[in-house]
Amino acid sequence: DVLHMGADGFGDLMSSAGVGALTGGLLMANFGHRFPKRGTVFASIWFFSVILTLFALNRDHHMAFVLLALNSFGMMIFFSMANTQIQLNVPEEMLGRVMGVWSIMFGLVIPIGSMEAGLLARWWGIPATIITGAAICSIAAAVTLSVVLRRREDAVKT
Repeated sequence: DVLHMGADGFGDLMSSAGVGALTGGLLMANFGHRFPKRGTVFASIWFFSVILTLFALNRDHHMAFVLLALNSFGMMIFFSMANTQIQLNVPEEMLGRVMGVWSIMFGLVIPIGSMEAGLLARWWGIPATIITGAAICSIAAAVTLSVVLRRREDAVKT
């Protein structure tokens, strides 16, 4: 609606997102072991958030394709590295439970968040809703990073 592209344009945008996700997935499958895992998790979520904000502010069709591809690229890197971090750092006896919670995040929280985003988009508009989502992702990553750093400091002290 914002880009006035219609159904065909929406399909093209989704294809662009698919290209970015595929590229990110292939990169991680082939070279993911070379990246610092924890740093890549945080860098990719902030990259995703910045690109998502730029996408929300953008009104150019061609730039929308590029931004959506970059956004999906960052999202795929985040999901693959976050999943890797969970599986490497959670004790084996807790892994099933933690992965269950991780699955609930996708199976329950994302659909509920999508409904909420739909309501917000009606009240605030689509760009403001997308920017709010990007800000929430960035804030959640910053809070998580502060917890990780605090735990690292506590571990060094003991």
